[in-house]
Amino acid sequence: MERLSDDQKTAIAEIRARYKAKIAEAEIAAESRIKQLAQTGAFDQIEPVRQRLVEDRNRINREMESEVEKARSGH
Repeated sequence: MERLSDDQKTAIAEIRARYKAKIAEAEIAAESRIKQLAQTGAFDQIEPVRQRLVEDRNRINREMESEVEKARSGH
């Protein structure tokens, strides 16, 4: 395994921080929506919101790992 340069390490840290923020934004939005639904008694609509959050997290993590791989390979 190749050692990462300082620039690569910095780039990877920045990528991870950016995507961590995206996940936090998605979680906050989902939690807000779930709270609204619960307050209005629309409990049947909560699970789809939770499922969408899981899908969003997975998509964001895949995007992050793709960018991290590019940074590792120097592209």
